[in-house]
Amino acid sequence: MNKSVKIKVIKKGESKNIETPVITEEVSEKDNTDELTSTVSGWINEFQQRRHEEKETAREQFYS
Repeated sequence: MNKSVKIKVIKKGESKNIETPVITEEVSEKDNTDELTSTVSGWINEFQQRRHEEKETAREQFYS
C-alpha cells in the first residue's frame, strides 16, 4: 500500500491558517475486491462440484 503524504512548510507567523489534509481510505475498495473474489470462487467451486456429480451419475447409469 503506497500512500502519498503531503507536507506543508509553515513559516513563522503563518501558523493561524493550518488546513488538515483529507486522507481517503482504500480499505473499502479492498473489501469490495475481497468480497467479489470470494463470490466468484464460490461459483467456480459449485460449478465444479455439480459437474463432478453429473459425471458420477452418468457413469452409474452407463455401467448399470
